Amino acid sequence: MGIKKEVEGPQESRLMQTDEENGRFRAVSDAKPKRKHRFLQRVLAVSLLAGLFGGLLTACREESAAPETHAAQEQGLRRTSSIHREAAADEDKDSSVKPAAVSTKASGVYQAAGARGVKESALIPYGWHKLKQPNGAEARVQGDMNRDGVPDLAIVIERDAEEGESPPRSLLLAFGRGGETFSLSVIAEHTVLSQDEGGVWGDPFHGLTIERGTVVIRHYGGSNDRWYRTDRFRYQEKDWKLIGITTGSFFTGTQTEQTADEADYNLVTGDYSIKKTDDKGRRHEQKGNQGKRELTKIEEFDIEKRIGQTLYQD
Repeated sequence: MGIKKEVEGPQESRLMQTDEENGRFRAVSDAKPKRKHRFLQRVLAVSLLAGLFGGLLTACREESAAPETHAAQEQGLRRTSSIHREAAADEDKDSSVKPAAVSTKASGVYQAAGARGVKESALIPYGWHKLKQPNGAEARVQGDMNRDGVPDLAIVIERDAEEGESPPRSLLLAFGRGGETFSLSVIAEHTVLSQDEGGVWGDPFHGLTIERGTVVIRHYGGSNDRWYRTDRFRYQEKDWKLIGITTGSFFTGTQTEQTADEADYNLVTGDYSIKKTDDKGRRHEQKGNQGKRELTKIEEFDIEKRIGQTLYQD
C-alpha cells in the first residue's frame, strides 16, 4: 500500500501519495475538484441543448399552426384564390415586395371591409398593373359603391406579360376609407375578357364605369358580325352581385349598333326587354318578366361562359 501524508504548502494543504516503486509524490487532492468541474460543464451543456431543442420545437409548432391562424384572420373577405396564391408566391421570390401589396397572410391589404385603409398603389398585387382603356386612360374609376358617402375605387388589372402574350385580367374593387386610402373588397377573376378574345375587332374590353353606385363593365367584339355585352355589379347584402345584363349583336353589312338585336335584363326585378329590327328596318320591342332568381355572386361569375347568350341563364 502507498503511504499517505499531509504536506503543508505556502497557501494550502494538499494530500500527497507516494509511489512504492520510485518514492515520488503525486497530487491526489485535485482529482475530485476537477471531476466536479467537468460534471458542471456537462450539466450546463445539456441545459443549453435542451433550451435550443425546446425553442426549435416551439417554432415548428407555431409554423404548423400558422395556416389555421391566417385562415381565421381572413374570414369575411370575399376574394378569388389564384391571384392571392400567385401573389404570395411572388412575395417569397422577391423580398423587396411591399407586404401590404401581395401577402395573403392578413398583412393589411386582403382585408374585410372596415379595416384600416392603404394607399391605392398598395392594392395592386405584385406582378400586375392597371389596364389601359381604349382611350389610353387607366381602367380606373371612383364613385360611392356602398352608399357611405366616401368615394370607392374600381380598377381593371392585368398580369404583367411579355409582348405578344394575352395575360388574364381581373376586377379589383376597394372601399374608400378617407384620406385617399382604401381597403380591398374583392379581386374578381373571370369578369374581364383578355386582349385576344375580341375576334377580328381586337381587344374586347370597352370600358369601366360606376353608375348610380353600380360597377359597369362593357365588352365589344366580332368581325362583320359584331357583338357587345354590358354587365352590372352592385354591392348588396354584404356581397357583390350581378344585377343586370345587356347583350346585343348585329351584322355590319345591314345594321348598326343602334339597330342591333338587343336584350336587356334587370336580374333584381326579373324584368326584361328584347328589341329587334325587321327586314324593313322597323324596330320591335318585347317586354316581360322572367321572375326573380337568386343573384350570381361576383366570384361565381365567368364572362367567357356568358358571351353569346341571348337570354339570362344560370
